[in-house]
Parts: sequence; structure tokens; C-alpha cells
Amino acid sequence: MSEKKNNKENVNQPVEIIRPEKGKTEEPPSFWARFRAFFTLENIFKRNRTVFIFSLILALVLWTMLVAFDTDQNATTTIANVPITVSLGSGAQEMGLQTFGTENLTADVVISGRQYDLQKISAGDIQLTAQPSPVTGPNTYKTMVMKASSGDVKFEFLSVEPKEVNIIVDRYVENREFKVKVEHNPIGVPAGHILETAHASQDTITISGPETEINRIDGDNVVAKAYIDQETLAKTTSFKADYLFYDSVGSLLEAQKVEPKGGGLYAEEEDVPLELLVKPRDLMISVMPGTMQVVVPVYEQKEMNFVVNPVNGPADMAGIDVQISPSAKLAVRAPTDDDTPELEDQILDVDFSGIMSSTQFSYGVKLPPGYKAENESEERTVTVTLNGKLSKFFDVTNIQFSDQSLANEYEIVTPRIEKVQIIGGESIFETFLPYSDIIAKIEKPADTTADQIEVPVYFEFPNQKSCWVYQRPQEPYTVTIRKRTTSH
Repeated sequence: MSEKKNNKENVNQPVEIIRPEKGKTEEPPSFWARFRAFFTLENIFKRNRTVFIFSLILALVLWTMLVAFDTDQNATTTIANVPITVSLGSGAQEMGLQTFGTENLTADVVISGRQYDLQKISAGDIQLTAQPSPVTGPNTYKTMVMKASSGDVKFEFLSVEPKEVNIIVDRYVENREFKVKVEHNPIGVPAGHILETAHASQDTITISGPETEINRIDGDNVVAKAYIDQETLAKTTSFKADYLFYDSVGSLLEAQKVEPKGGGLYAEEEDVPLELLVKPRDLMISVMPGTMQVVVPVYEQKEMNFVVNPVNGPADMAGIDVQISPSAKLAVRAPTDDDTPELEDQILDVDFSGIMSSTQFSYGVKLPPGYKAENESEERTVTVTLNGKLSKFFDVTNIQFSDQSLANEYEIVTPRIEKVQIIGGESIFETFLPYSDIIAKIEKPADTTADQIEVPVYFEFPNQKSCWVYQRPQEPYTVTIRKRTTSH
């Protein structure tokens, strides 16, 4: 009873109505909410138009799948780049003929057959042949491309493109030698430098290929031509060169197989890019070496000095005239390589011990590696002229060891050196004192095992600076020394 009473009380209570606040409106659902509600499976299949479109699409997909998997139906396809095998008959081979330029000969073949079979066919399953006939000698023969199938694959040939190919038949010439000339575009050098004639990295090349093609080349007109993309060169530089071949009338023959092509063709017109100057090749040859370098030598102009060095001569050269001819300088060309050695003065040693009157000496010019003399003679002559010099003989008794320690080991046996010829001015001999003004010096002997030995001497003039001793050739002044004995 209490439960019914509660329900009755709830019914009699007033219902609360919730109204929107004043000034506010209820927002409609968003676009994406309406889109999702529209494209549910339930809504799609409630609309006849949507069902029709879906059915049409599904039918097309099923039909395409059926067609694709129907391997028994006929189809047509093109097999590209099918190799063409070229052969010659026995008669042509007996004449020493062979084909040239057929290594990469291909054609495109259109075939038909079951789709299943065509899917397995590649260029290797098709054989194309070409055999020029009749062959009467070296020539270019237009030859029909013949077709045949290979293996168990079944198909039908529809067409071959090209239907005919040009086949070059000739005799092969191997390693015919040609001399190479060098050319390059004009180039300048800095002041004080000289540009010499360019030369190739080697003087000759060998060419192999069809005899007819090689015979077109003028043997005196094979050129290695370099394009130098600099206005001036300050040092010797090597450039890659193109081979240029000319026929007997001077027409340029372009080579089909020059390996590699080189560093760019020589540009006759400065405004034309180099790549636009490359012409179609019409001469099939191979060249060794494949790369040719053109060396453009640049030398720097320098001068080398010649300096006279008096040996065994007076300290004072007064009254002695020394001349170097043709000049004391030599114009030379110095290499411009990074490892070029420095140019130094050439010392000309003049041995006064062999001079008792005016004398001439000849010297060859010694240049560092890579240097070259200009047009002057590469030999120098030194002329020594004695003015007012006299010759007198004296006995020398003042004989000493050059090193005092030698005096402890050796003793001098020779008491004097007789008739020593001295060259000097007249005024010198008026006051010359043989004992104090000239000393004979002994150096350590080369043979230290002998108890007694004859050794050469040299002379010094402590008080005189402008005289020297003359020694006849092969007659040196000597003294005898012996080892000291130790007494017990």
C-alpha cells in the first residue's frame, strides 16, 4: 500500500520543464557528423541510386579480373632491342673479310599469340639473323633482317623494325702506325716567360680497324689537338687532346671509336659551346693510346753568372787580368715545374800553380736539370793575362807540418826543396826573403803504415800576397818524412 501511495504522490508532483537560457540557441550537428550518419550501410542500401552505382563498379572490377586471367585469348606485344646475329658466307671469309660495327645491332619485333605464352617471351627467346649476300669485296651491304623463333614458345611474327640493316664488310688492319702532329689554340705567357713548341706525350699512335677506313687517313696529317681554356700559362701544363684525322685533300674525318674522346674539341668560334661542335662520327677505328696528352712548355727567362775562383793563386790579384768569354753571364730558360732546382752561380776554378804566363782555360756550362741555354755558346773560356810578372827560383828550407800533432809522429828527412819557381812582381823579389816569406807545408800522408814516405807539399806566403809557386805538370814538389822511433 505504501508503494502505491508513493507513486500516486509522484504523479501529483509538478513536472519541471527545462528551457534554454535567454539569448542562447541550440547548435545543429556538424558536417562530418551528418556525413557519417549518411554513409552508413543501412542508409546506403536504403537508396536505389546508390545501390545501382555500387553494383556497376563491382561488375566492372569482376569483368576486368576475368579478362586478365583469361590466358587463352590472343594478344599482341612488342619485344624491344632483340639482338641481330650477323654472319658471312665461307666465300667472304676466304677473302679475309669480316663485319664491323655489328656488336650492338638490334631490332624491335612485334609478335602475337596466347597471352599466357607472350608473358614468358623475352628478347633472348627471339633470334634475328642477317647475312649479306652476295659479298664481292669490301663494301657496305644493305641486308634483310631474317626472323626465327627458338625454344618451345609459340608465337607469330607480325613485323620487324628495321626490316633492313647496313652491314660494313672489310678486311681488318691491326696497329698501323701514324706520326702525330700537335696543335692548340693561341695562348700567351706572362712577362719574362717563353712559350716553346708543344709536343705530344708520345710521337706516334697505332690505329686498328677496317682497311678501307684506315686508308682514308692521310699519314702526314694526324693531329692531336688541345683546347686551352686559359688566356695565359705561367707554367708547363699538360692538356688532354682530341685526335683529328684528315684525308688526302685535307677534309676532316671524324672517328666513331676514339677512346676516350678527350678533353674537348678545339673551338674555332669562342661563342659556340664545345658540346655543340661534336659531329656525327663516320670513321670506325680504334686508337692506341686512347688518351693523348699535349704538353705546352713554358720557361722563365733567367741569367746564370760565372765566377772565377783562383786556386793555389795569390791573395792579391793586382796586375792579373782575368776575362770570361763570350760573357760572364748566360741567358737560360728555367723550367716552371714545382720541383725546379734553384739556379746558382757556376764557379770556374783556375789553378794558378800551372800558370807562369798568360794562359787560357776552357769550361763546359753546367746547368741544373731541366734548364736550357739560349742561343749563346754553352762553353766559357777564362783568359788569365799576367802584367809585369817575373819568374825566379829559390831554395825553400822552411818546411813545416800543417798540423803540429804530425810533428810528434813524423820527422822531416828532406832539409830543403831546391829550385822552387815563384811568380810575382819585380818589386816583390827586391825584398824577398826565402826563409821567412815562403813556407812549405806538409799534410798527413795517405799511407800511414810506411815508416818512411815521400809526400807532396803546398806553399804559403806569410808576408807576400801577390805571388805564387809554379809547378810543372806531373812534377809536384815533394819531401821525405819518416816515423819517429820511440826509445826505451
